[in-house]
Amino acid sequence: MLKILTGGSGPSYAGWKYWPTWTKMMPLYFRCQHKDVSGPAAGNLYIARSLIYNIQQWKPDIVIAQWNFNRYDVFAGQQTFVDEVISSKSIRNFILDMPSGKTTTGSGYWCSSIDDVVPWKQYYVNNIKSDLGTHLDDLHNMITLQNICERHKIKYKFLMHDPVDHNVLQENEQTKSLYNEVDWQHFVEPSLSEIKKAHPTRHIDFEFIEETGRSTSIPNPMMQYDILEKSLAPVLTSMGVEKRNNVDRIKRYCEQKQSSMWEEYKKKNA
Repeated sequence: MLKILTGGSGPSYAGWKYWPTWTKMMPLYFRCQHKDVSGPAAGNLYIARSLIYNIQQWKPDIVIAQWNFNRYDVFAGQQTFVDEVISSKSIRNFILDMPSGKTTTGSGYWCSSIDDVVPWKQYYVNNIKSDLGTHLDDLHNMITLQNICERHKIKYKFLMHDPVDHNVLQENEQTKSLYNEVDWQHFVEPSLSEIKKAHPTRHIDFEFIEETGRSTSIPNPMMQYDILEKSLAPVLTSMGVEKRNNVDRIKRYCEQKQSSMWEEYKKKNA
């Protein structure tokens, strides 16, 4: 069996417990060994480094990375700061362990974008953060993973959370220098947000589904199935990954899950 390694942010997080993500369905849909190191709210620094670490440790045949733009990850190496993040009122008050992609109470990556609850991050958001800086970092992380996959002769595909604004990245000379090094032929279209926007079930957005009462932008079960079936399955089969028999059972499960969740959601919000 081919070994497939996946990494990304919340929409790709196999550990999401409320409904199956496309990563969680991967080994049920394909005859493969699969490992996912996606993490909630993850930015591209964490995504690149977690995949690179597992490329060396697990030696996959195929890598699929789901990228974001305009996120910011910081490695929290001191327990005092880790404790401050975990005990904060932040909507992203967790730390990700790079090797496993699981949350941890020890050192790891604090994945956040514009969260300004923790004082240090508030200062960063208000006084340091810039679109140019994050674009430079994002492109650099993509190039690093791309080059490592090519060096190790690993097949790879990239998937975006949101569509890429190619014009913006080419207009600035600094981002253009990195933009030109990215092999855009390896990107799978459309992006996750475009799939969500055009999907027949786009009106079914399970906000406040978590016990915490916070909203989520994780694509619903049927969107997740279609990400796998319509966007990634054709790419993976062309790479030699074999589909399992009776994959329709996965679709039926997602339909049933979505239906039951929708009925429960309507009752709670009646």
